[in-house]
Amino acid sequence: MYGGVFIMIKGIGASSGIAIAKAYKLVMPDLTVTKVTIADTDAEIKNFDEAMSQTAKELESIKNVSVIRYLPDAVPLLKMSCCWY
Repeated sequence: MYGGVFIMIKGIGASSGIAIAKAYKLVMPDLTVTKVTIADTDAEIKNFDEAMSQTAKELESIKNVSVIRYLPDAVPLLKMSCCWY
């Protein structure tokens, strides 16, 4: 009963019973790309290299803390993902 009114839900049965949960609305983010001319390409390359280095450190940390503990079979996959750069 919902708000004093009985609601009959009908549909094609995929499994026995029903599930009641919160509904989430998927909102697609704005993925607009703006073209920008870079004056100092050396500085941008340095920023990129630093970001890649930080990413590799973060992936290594994730591997050490959680994957080794919970999914030891996935360690070789993370090792490969750290080596692409």
